[in-house]
Amino acid sequence: MIVVTSGSAYLDIDAYAGCIAYAELLRLRGEDAVAISTSPLNSSVIRSVQDSAVDIRSYVPVDGDKFVMIDVSNREYLDTHVKEADVIEVIDHHPGHEAFWREKLGSKAQIEPVGAACTLVYEHWEKSSLLEQMNPETAKMLAAGILDNTLNFTAEITKDRDHLAFNDLKRIASLNDDFPAQYFSEVQKTIEANLEQTIKNDMKLITETTALPHALGQVVIWDAKDLIEKGKAKITDTMQEFSKDWAVNVISVSEGKTYFVATNPISQDKLNELFDVTFKDCVSVPHAALLRKEIIKLAITKN
Repeated sequence: MIVVTSGSAYLDIDAYAGCIAYAELLRLRGEDAVAISTSPLNSSVIRSVQDSAVDIRSYVPVDGDKFVMIDVSNREYLDTHVKEADVIEVIDHHPGHEAFWREKLGSKAQIEPVGAACTLVYEHWEKSSLLEQMNPETAKMLAAGILDNTLNFTAEITKDRDHLAFNDLKRIASLNDDFPAQYFSEVQKTIEANLEQTIKNDMKLITETTALPHALGQVVIWDAKDLIEKGKAKITDTMQEFSKDWAVNVISVSEGKTYFVATNPISQDKLNELFDVTFKDCVSVPHAALLRKEIIKLAITKN
């Protein structure tokens, strides 16, 4: 069996859609493949883009299985059932571990700087000449993964390849022009209904640099203003469970803005040093929307 899976901390829509879509492609090629994960779904995997026909918890790997990793290449974060020696392919867009996997897997290590891993998975479909056989629901999931990871194409990591992939997936899934607003608005409703668990499911302890707060959460929604005003106390209580040195990156997609929420002056100073921001009532607004992966990359570069 070929097991298509992702990371251990949580499964966002980019990883969720990428795993399901790549397993589907492998089966069309005649391979025995399944998408599985032991990780919790984060708020980006809303009900309307989940594949009800796929149970990612239903298979338990056995000896002899081989693994394909989607949207993860850091060996510290492989899903718990993955045996590193049995990994046969990596498809990811996070930098930092290219050399290791290319030495191990050669051309089967595809780690490239695009906005979404879903873009890379789409390109595998396109090259296979099987694109027109893709399930429209799969195309919808992949499109949502691209929207989420590029912040509706406003993130700096967005490439022309992401635009091309999304437009083709939009056609296959018969999506209307309002799909981005519909998707992010539904994500926001999900987050507002369970803000504490949302933060816990998408929180990262920063080990790559000391230039950032130790615990860095991320929330991506359509309009952040109301959420921050009403949810600041809950955000604070939740993040303090992980560290006194914390911040949450709240991305407001409709505004194209990032809001930093941090209560500790030490955490605020770190963000101020990096982005020249000023905190007012524990909130600051940098100049543009920033993904956490971009924030970490910038902090490492400046450090």
